[in-house]
Amino acid sequence: MFDPDVEIVGFQADFSSPGNGFFLFNHLKASCGSTIALEVTSFDDLRPASEDLPFLEGTENCSGKCGRVEDLSSCDRRCVNARAREILSEIVRLRQAS
Repeated sequence: MFDPDVEIVGFQADFSSPGNGFFLFNHLKASCGSTIALEVTSFDDLRPASEDLPFLEGTENCSGKCGRVEDLSSCDRRCVNARAREILSEIVRLRQAS
């Protein structure tokens, strides 16, 4: 069950450690208002790694999505960070279904 006072902000990539990073959430409760960062690896059970993928950031094959924290959309590139974006899409889907 999802808390209606928690809003998904996006994905903050860790470009120094490909495939890692943080999912950011805002706690909208008036008495709090904090932003919460949870490691992508905390959500590995939503989308298990199926293969070793390259890291495309900084190459011509990169879509640049991971540089935009608030972009919640999936990435169609075969990249290690695309997996994190797939997990984020799954979180959004589950939240909408609840």
